[in-house]
Amino acid sequence: MNQTVIRHWKKVTRTMDRSPEDAACRKCYDDWARSCRHHGLDEEKLSESRDDLSEKIWFVRKRAYRPTGVALGCPLPEPDIQKLFCRIATDIARRVQQLYPGDEPAMSYVPREWYHTTLVNYSHYGEDEPEAADNANGQARETSAQRPWRMPKVLLPKVIDIIRGCGFGEVTVRLRGLFLTRQGTVLVRGYPTDDRVYELRQRLLDAEEDFGHHITKTVHFKLGHLIAPIGSAESEAALAIVDRHGAEIDARLTFRKAYTPVGGVDL
Repeated sequence: MNQTVIRHWKKVTRTMDRSPEDAACRKCYDDWARSCRHHGLDEEKLSESRDDLSEKIWFVRKRAYRPTGVALGCPLPEPDIQKLFCRIATDIARRVQQLYPGDEPAMSYVPREWYHTTLVNYSHYGEDEPEAADNANGQARETSAQRPWRMPKVLLPKVIDIIRGCGFGEVTVRLRGLFLTRQGTVLVRGYPTDDRVYELRQRLLDAEEDFGHHITKTVHFKLGHLIAPIGSAESEAALAIVDRHGAEIDARLTFRKAYTPVGGVDL
């Protein structure tokens, strides 16, 4: 009986020690995963990924995977983890493809050299996307009257000052498991080992209002979008496949540089 009490006390203590930002990150993961398990995959969103966000070569369009603000990655600092992510994405696609008839790929991939976690967005393909169609390079065309799609170079000195002012040198994120959203995105769960990632994000948000577009609370890494015509009946099987492969992911990544569309910044 005493052992039970001690274990319970330790578990509660660890939960209480988490920062509000870390608790919010974990809650987002749990809410997204629970929604997919309860309601199944959203067939309309899968169709959108297939028709609007995927290239004919079965990669996600650039506007749906390239950071528009400040990120960690592009590429990841550990090539072996990039290879692991790529292999797992390919295996998931192969197994999901067995759930439905047809020869078309089941998933559109994020290129391995673009794996990242977002600190702040300058814009977001799901909310701020320009009405103009993609150009030949898969990038959203912009007119002079439109707000820039990606962070402009004029903001780089400000970003450098903010990041260097933190004086962190490096930040570490633990990677553990996968989950699937109702939209069909396959995401790696990332958990910062301390609050430096959250502090860096908040300082960027406080200093520049243009980073307040689609504020993210999580530290996830996207592997790709499912594009197979999976109905609600097959959702449970797809979730099981993602969960099974998620068990292969348990690692740490240490970042010493941040990515922006106009140049890298040492932490």
